[in-house]
Parts: sequence; structure tokens; C-alpha cells
Amino acid sequence: MKPANSNEPTHAALWLLPAIMLLIAILPLPYGYYTFLRIVVCITAGIIAFKVHSKTNSLGFWVVSFALIALLFNPIIPVFLTRELWFFINLAVAGLFVVYGIRQAKKLLL
Repeated sequence: MKPANSNEPTHAALWLLPAIMLLIAILPLPYGYYTFLRIVVCITAGIIAFKVHSKTNSLGFWVVSFALIALLFNPIIPVFLTRELWFFINLAVAGLFVVYGIRQAKKLLL
């Protein structure tokens, strides 16, 4: 078993909160929740993109995906789409966070 870097568990745990919040977002909730969701998803996606880029020094799939997610969910210049479209986007993005988190967890266990 390889020793874990002190930053890796935090990095691997970044996917859980936004994934849960995105799944909750498919319910009809007050607008304030969706604003808070934008903030959380934008920040966590940005952190993941930055950390992966710092580690790999390349613009791979995860860097580009999470950078685009950060742009899509940014609270400063919001993207306005229909509720039906956001439903599918939220599910897809939650899925990406989960897949990323599982891949990171597997790396920690190896």
C-alpha cells in the first residue's frame, strides 16, 4: 500500500457534497437553494480542476470537464436554462462527481 499524501483524502472527498446537492436539486425547491448550489458546485469543480491540473500539468478530461462545470454553474454570470434541461444537467454532473470520486478512492486504496 502506498502512503497517502495529506491532500489526497480532502481531494477525494470534494465530490460528495456537490453530488448530493445536485441530486437534491431535482426536487422543486426555493430559488435560494439553486443559488447556493451554483456556489458550491462552481467552487468544488474549480478546486478539482485546479488540483488535477496542478498534479498532471495537462488539460485532460477531468480538468476540462470540471472547468466547464465551474463555468456552467458560476453564480456571477448565471446560465439560464429550462427546469427540464437543468434536471438532466444536474443528474449528469452529479454522475461525473461520483465517477471522479470513486476513481480517486480507488487510487487511494492502491
